[in-house]
Amino acid sequence: MLAGLTSTERKEELEARVRYLQQRGRPVPADIAAMVTTHEIPEEHREMARAWKELSDSRAVGMSLCPIACADVEAWCRMSGVQQWRRGSIWRVLRRVDDVFLSRVRS
Repeated sequence: MLAGLTSTERKEELEARVRYLQQRGRPVPADIAAMVTTHEIPEEHREMARAWKELSDSRAVGMSLCPIACADVEAWCRMSGVQQWRRGSIWRVLRRVDDVFLSRVRS
């Protein structure tokens, strides 16, 4: 039912489900509550979160969502003024985060 929706549409659909359940006094499943809850990102992780969000929003889509490309991360780092020595670690973290995201989207 949520397949084929953009991330914004998916979040709006889940928020509507939460409101529906709450209005009827029914419990909200933990997995749905976790998906719609906004969490404060610690300052030291905000750059990484911003990078993943920006790159994720512009990812290639074929038959399904494609992983964020290394070249895209490199370009993002250059355009954002990230020092050369930090780019490898940013790529490794973003790749892991993206792997988890894609595994959850595809399941």
